[in-house]
Amino acid sequence: MLEVDRIIIPVNLINTHWACAVIYIKEKRIVYYDSMSGRNHQLLNNIAHWLSDESNDKLNIPLNTSEWTREFPREGIVPHQQLNGVDCGIFTIMFADRLGFGVNLDFNQSHIMAIRRKICHHLCTYKIPY
Repeated sequence: MLEVDRIIIPVNLINTHWACAVIYIKEKRIVYYDSMSGRNHQLLNNIAHWLSDESNDKLNIPLNTSEWTREFPREGIVPHQQLNGVDCGIFTIMFADRLGFGVNLDFNQSHIMAIRRKICHHLCTYKIPY
């Protein structure tokens, strides 16, 4: 897990909201992307603690994440804010998709319906076997 560039974590908050956290391993930072501009400090601290525990337990490599930066990007998120109370899951999927590929966040609320259609098409076309 320490050999990858980033770990992307979709986050469900009390069954009412989705956001996306990204651990940038080499940069030693954890970033919280929220389409409603939330700032969940405790979540990022928990992720840092989890990463340290996993490294110690699974790899037997001590990892001190206490000095890692925790970020809540406002500037990059503002054009990508949701304008309603129902699209957070789609925004989270798109954050994960774009950040996973290391490309710019190139979507906003006006793209959400088309993105929903693409996701539906993909799920219906490329069925996952059980």
